[in-house]
Formats: sequence, structure tokens, C-alpha cells
Amino acid sequence: MRVVFLDIDGVLNSDRYFTEHPWPAGASWWSADAIDPSAVALLEVLVARTGAEVVLSSSWRKRTTLDEINELLSARGLSKRVLSVTPSLYRTADGVRLTRGDEILAWLEAAREEGAVIERWVVLEDEEALGEVEKWCVRTEPSAGLTAGDVERAARMLEG
Repeated sequence: MRVVFLDIDGVLNSDRYFTEHPWPAGASWWSADAIDPSAVALLEVLVARTGAEVVLSSSWRKRTTLDEINELLSARGLSKRVLSVTPSLYRTADGVRLTRGDEILAWLEAAREEGAVIERWVVLEDEEALGEVEKWCVRTEPSAGLTAGDVERAARMLEG
């Protein structure tokens, strides 16, 4: 299995997108209005090319259900369903703050314990600290969101 850990803000939306598409009156931040269809099309290219599963690591997983995320992304053009979400971890027993990278590692460990064979994986992220997971990250620019160059780098990582 290949996995794309997906952030949304700064990846599937951007400063450019919000400048070009003014915010609709009364729209919720946690809606399809906040997701750029052109960025979703690029994600579609990545998962079609690599056969990767998508796991949501974005803070959106704390505000929306997996079904809602799948509806939003489908409405914006993603044909593949998001497989899962990373766990929400906060602090260790001794008070150390855990990172999104720790949550990704916890998801990988749980998936392997359930018998999944994770061949390769990549993280699409714009800002969040990832700790030891950083070497598997393709960093997007929040001003532009996901680009064709980002997709190419992620595909190369997933394809080996």
C-alpha cells in the first residue's frame, strides 16, 4: 500500500485561490467553498498515477467526519475516497506536545499492526511541524497550494 497523508489548508486551498474566489457570504470554513477544485485535480493525478490511498492528517479531521470529508472532496472532483484519518494525539504522559508527525507515525504503526503492508508514503503539508517525519514531506507554499511540481515530487517519492 502507498499512502498520501493529506493536509487541506495550504495544500487544497491557498492565498491565490481565496483571492481569485472571494468568500461567499455565509459560507462555512469547513465546506467545499474552502477547497480549490484545481488543487483537488492535482491530487487526483497523484493518486491515479501512484495508486496511493489518501489519509487525512489535516486539522479538518477534528471538525468534520470522514463521510463529510469524502463528500466535500468528491464535490470538488476527487474520485477516490479518503481511506482514514490520523489519530488526534495531544501530549505524552510526561507532558510533551505531540506533533502531526507523531500522529502520522501512530497511524502507520496501527495500520501495520492490523496487517497492512505500507510500501511507501508521503505527507503533503504546508506548515505543521513534522519532526522525524519531515523527510517524507512535500512542503507546499500556502500562497499557491498544491502545484504540479509538488505532485511530481510526491509521485517520485511514492514510486521509489
